[in-house]
Amino acid sequence: SNNMFRALQNEVGITLQQTGNGQLSPFIRGLTGQQVLILIDGVRLNNSVLRAGPNQYAATIDPGMIDRIEVVRGAQSVLWGSDALGGAINIVTRGADPLRGNYSQVSFQQYLGSADTSSYSRGNVEGWVGGTGVFAGGSYLNTNDLDIGGGLGRQPATGYDHRAGDIKFSRMVSDTSMLTFAFQHFEQNHLARSDRFLPFVLGPAPNGSTGTQRPTYFDPQQRDLAYIRLQGVADL
Repeated sequence: SNNMFRALQNEVGITLQQTGNGQLSPFIRGLTGQQVLILIDGVRLNNSVLRAGPNQYAATIDPGMIDRIEVVRGAQSVLWGSDALGGAINIVTRGADPLRGNYSQVSFQQYLGSADTSSYSRGNVEGWVGGTGVFAGGSYLNTNDLDIGGGLGRQPATGYDHRAGDIKFSRMVSDTSMLTFAFQHFEQNHLARSDRFLPFVLGPAPNGSTGTQRPTYFDPQQRDLAYIRLQGVADL
């Protein structure tokens, strides 16, 4: 998939709201926004400084770096706190596989879209040598305004682009424990805001004046995440 909407749309028990292109708010048990907890490798994406209600932040994840998506439906406040009333979504990102032994691998994928003449490209390099593994990747998405169809032209303010990169360094510090350092960068450019009325060329401004109201954009909308984790397996 080339965006998080398509990555989540087939998950059972999740309803998705995409008010604008490049934005996404998942619903679980009828709740969304700050009442559905989203985590990346167990690190919170939601926090008290982000906008409440349906918001766009779930779209700031590059689908090309995802290994799997874990969904827990229903109230999870005992585990995660009061902002997990609807449920929790944990995005587990890709990394080098220590079970494959020594290896190296390069991969590339590309998706093309006809309705918005979009192009998503993602390249990855990964490998494991001895007790050390590295996974790194980067992507670029270019989306143009959506073709309405029927010869009606294109829908304004639906085109944007994103650039993303991530790296995960893993080191076995013992037979049962591993140290991981990860960094992720995601940036959307020229992304139109959809949280307010924007008539563009469709009609007069809300105050009754004539002319076109100036649209506003998230430019850029950016997410960065860095973490260090020590994890191990208990020998029982």
